[in-house]
Amino acid sequence: MSKLQLRPRAGFTLVEALVSIVILATLTLVGLPAFLEYMTRSQLLTTGQQTQALLARARHMAVKQRAPAIVEPSGDQVVGFLDEDDDTLFDEGTEPLLGRVPLPTQVTWDGGPPYQARFEANGSVTALGQFGFATGKDYELVVRITDLASARVELVPNW
Repeated sequence: MSKLQLRPRAGFTLVEALVSIVILATLTLVGLPAFLEYMTRSQLLTTGQQTQALLARARHMAVKQRAPAIVEPSGDQVVGFLDEDDDTLFDEGTEPLLGRVPLPTQVTWDGGPPYQARFEANGSVTALGQFGFATGKDYELVVRITDLASARVELVPNW
């Protein structure tokens, strides 16, 4: 006599699958806003760090090339260049570009007065000032020069 052998059941029932989908959807709805907020702050911090690095490069190149270097906002980016003709304007093609920091779509200027950092050949800066960045979610970040002689640059997040 042969007996039917029952095989163990494989797979999930419809109820188990639906419960799993509901749990995943709930976790996604709870976690997505926090993830998007993290990405916004990350873009803001990256923009500030790149601006800080551009300021350091401009100071270095001003000393190395014995020519003034300028870092300034220009539209939706921060631009650094050697000002070889000393007119405080970037002449494309004739003056070396030290770098550009584009603003990500969620990052804007903080609305403060525009600042132009001018580094002299001895490494000093002509005026103290700051570059302010903001997002629509009350996050702000400031890159400021705090000392004329040493041109010390600091990054100050406000969140």
